[in-house]
Amino acid sequence: MDREEFRDFWMPHSERFYRVAYHILENREDARDAVQDLFIRLWKIPSVATMANPAAYAMTILRNLCLDRVRHAAVVRAETMDESLPLEDRSAAADRALETEETVRRLASAMSGLSEKQRKLIELRLVKGMAYSEISQITGIPELSLRVMLSTTRKQLKNKLGRK
Repeated sequence: MDREEFRDFWMPHSERFYRVAYHILENREDARDAVQDLFIRLWKIPSVATMANPAAYAMTILRNLCLDRVRHAAVVRAETMDESLPLEDRSAAADRALETEETVRRLASAMSGLSEKQRKLIELRLVKGMAYSEISQITGIPELSLRVMLSTTRKQLKNKLGRK
């Protein structure tokens, strides 16, 4: 695959890749790095012609790259819990780990309070990174109504999580 083919085939997906990476990593720089790593791996692939679904293949690679980063961060956090560290540093690291676990638990609780339709829309938009037009075609909901529903759902989640 030459430079032009790569640009024409993979670059239109870059925003979707970034949104998925950001959703998993919750950090802009890490998400950009993960997408960059993905593009490096995709560049090394000789041809996408033999793949049944190249976009799904790329998403799988991206997800795995992001999960590797999350695991690595967990290992680093565990190392900061080392007994050789001063008590204040261990305490701060433990507090951050507890805050993260609490946030995940609260988000899961808030998501369970949503209707099935709202959860599906959030999944399609944020997790799968679909455009409003694509979601509209899948669900049959007009695009403007879809935007309003997603905005309302995000506000509900923020309220349940106590964020402004």
